[in-house]
Amino acid sequence: MQYYPLRGFFWGEPWFLHAPPSRGVRPFRPTEPARPRRAKTGSDQALGVRERLLTHLTIAFQPVFDLAAERRIGYEALLRGPGGRSLKVLSWFDRAFREGWLPDLAHRAWALAAEHAPAVLKPSEFLFVNWDQRVPPPAHLPWPHTVIELSERHPLPPAVVAAFRRLGARVAMDDFGQGVTSLRDLHPPGVDVVKLDLGVIRGIDQDPARQVLLRGLSDLLHALAPTVWVLAEGIETEAERRTLVQCGIALGQGFWLGPPELAPAFRAPPDSVPVSGRCHR
Repeated sequence: MQYYPLRGFFWGEPWFLHAPPSRGVRPFRPTEPARPRRAKTGSDQALGVRERLLTHLTIAFQPVFDLAAERRIGYEALLRGPGGRSLKVLSWFDRAFREGWLPDLAHRAWALAAEHAPAVLKPSEFLFVNWDQRVPPPAHLPWPHTVIELSERHPLPPAVVAAFRRLGARVAMDDFGQGVTSLRDLHPPGVDVVKLDLGVIRGIDQDPARQVLLRGLSDLLHALAPTVWVLAEGIETEAERRTLVQCGIALGQGFWLGPPELAPAFRAPPDSVPVSGRCHR
């Protein structure tokens, strides 16, 4: 049996201070001061969240259809979280704006759309992609036929609209009907597409009063700009699709027409939608 001399032992000193050290473990020294650890600051935590999100972002594509012709015209690129999980995009963009990394998030989403679009879209189809107008427009488009979606939640600066149109893009006002829109801002100059929020569309086939309002809105928008496209989001039933066609709504997207498919495991839906409803797969 091996003994360890208790050097420096004095009465009352704890015996475990002189116990043999375990292999691979640094022995404790009573006189060695503890090394203080730097506490993580709020900026450190924000940086960690930013890096994790930007690294693990994914993209999904949802088809957009011409409702009357029952044919696909393109796809919208939708931002997703790690593993394709649903992401509260608006909340994350607002947080990124407060913490100063909104340009990084906007350009990362833009890059993902540009990376996967060639494998998803046909050359003649449109790519609908979101952009936050609080960030200066990029220098290039991700696809030759691009529709830039700018949210109604924030002011729509004419300079931003003009910059995208100089690049050759069409401009869409997104989330129309979610906020408060004045008559003056009903159709801002340079806007080619007005996207109706899903809250306006949900259950439209069962609400005659809302059908009258929607038909009047469509007529007013086309009177202001004859070439404008009106697009309905969140179509979930065949009855909603038929009602929207009767109200003069040209374009639509939603789970009834085709759910978002995650890239790169993308499977294109049929080019057309049968009159009896969407093609379930």
